[in-house]
Amino acid sequence: MSAVLVYIVLAAGIAAAVSISVSRSRNGSACCGKTEKIRKAKPYGGGKHYPHEATALISGMMCENCAAKVQNALNGLPGISARVTIDGKKARIFAKDPVDEQAIRRAVHAAGYGVSGFTVVR
Repeated sequence: MSAVLVYIVLAAGIAAAVSISVSRSRNGSACCGKTEKIRKAKPYGGGKHYPHEATALISGMMCENCAAKVQNALNGLPGISARVTIDGKKARIFAKDPVDEQAIRRAVHAAGYGVSGFTVVR
């Protein structure tokens, strides 16, 4: 009798998980549960007026919305222009002044992600 009850509970859990997955795929939902696209805080400006450059490997990103959250967090820092891509889970950071690694780490952490690697390029 108890084995039957365990199977019923297990089957209900699997059915619920499948239902949620199908619903998200039909509605175009992102992995983080949001259906809307996240708007960029400001456009990526490239390196023309930003002589300092660094790259950061971002942990915890799963989709384009995740990358947009990180990019918004970095572009919200003064003197920073960043581009974050889900491919390679990398942030390319350009700055007007030498890049402050701790400020980058704090901004990424505040957005809900981590920095697993950091390299100053120039």
